[in-house]
Amino acid sequence: MLSQIKEHVAGTLGYLCVGDPGFPLRDSVLDGLYALREEKAVELQFTVGEGLVCALAGRHCTAANDRWDPHNPLSVEEDEHKDDR
Repeated sequence: MLSQIKEHVAGTLGYLCVGDPGFPLRDSVLDGLYALREEKAVELQFTVGEGLVCALAGRHCTAANDRWDPHNPLSVEEDEHKDDR
């Protein structure tokens, strides 16, 4: 149970740094994620790794991609197999 809470916290901390490139608590977030390196739970370590990637990459992280933004190269595109009229 405690490990699952730590997983949710690690993921959330990483996502906090995605939306704001000048997030003032970024160093505190990284310190908190680094502090979890001694934990033995494998799932937690994967989540910590994802959180670190999000915190370090910021807006360049794939988590920051808005798939519904038409100007985003990774956005959902219309069906390419429409009938030609």
